[in-house]
Amino acid sequence: MAALGFLTATTRLRASVGKGFKEPAFFDTYSTSPFAKGNPNLRPERSQNYEAGVEQDFAGGRAMVSVTGFVQHFHDLIQFTAAPASPNDPNFFNVAAADASGIETVLALHRLGPLDASVAYTWLHTKVTDAGFDSGPDAQFVDQQRLIRRPDNTLAVRLSAALDPRVSVGGDLTVIGSRDDLQFAQFPNPTQRVTLPSYATVDLSGRLTLLEPHGLTPGLALQARVENLFDEDYQQVAGFLSPGRTVIVGVSAGIH
Repeated sequence: MAALGFLTATTRLRASVGKGFKEPAFFDTYSTSPFAKGNPNLRPERSQNYEAGVEQDFAGGRAMVSVTGFVQHFHDLIQFTAAPASPNDPNFFNVAAADASGIETVLALHRLGPLDASVAYTWLHTKVTDAGFDSGPDAQFVDQQRLIRRPDNTLAVRLSAALDPRVSVGGDLTVIGSRDDLQFAQFPNPTQRVTLPSYATVDLSGRLTLLEPHGLTPGLALQARVENLFDEDYQQVAGFLSPGRTVIVGVSAGIH
């Protein structure tokens, strides 16, 4: 990983180049199942990453705007084939490849009275550059199509406020754009490519300090969180509903 940054009173420029890898799963490498034979010669899945961005402060550091562009290349992606060239051949190979690029933007506001706020937006473009063994419109990798479960647009809005030294509250709005995914179907079509619709969720949180820590005496705080406040019905993965409205209440204790 290499990184480069320049710092002025209000502007920061940054750039980085990196490589990553993901080792094959144990099943992919060593499976002896009659339905899937592992490949001990699998290579790690690899990626190259390029990123550049700028941050600009305003209003004496109370506001910040950040814009970051990135490009990623993935290769040697591991794929399963049900019909290897020979019955004795393994079912897993390093064959697929894909690209991803996008822009991330953030606007953060600090110390607006008791309020802090941030808005983050990501535009993502993905494309399969080598479908490997896959063929047909309902495959996991479709040449020149986007990767599954990667939304083109993501928006996150965060608000938090310290109402007094003992009480703080916060709220999060998350908007996820449409994504391609694979819906498990019935024989003879084991999977079907579908488009999952966009969705938005709202979460709320709060913290009440009942007792401040002092010396060896622990502090005590009551915390509460409501996830998916409006009970949004959505799927992150095709065929699997995500949790509805969830309320979590807890007590925490600790010393400095």
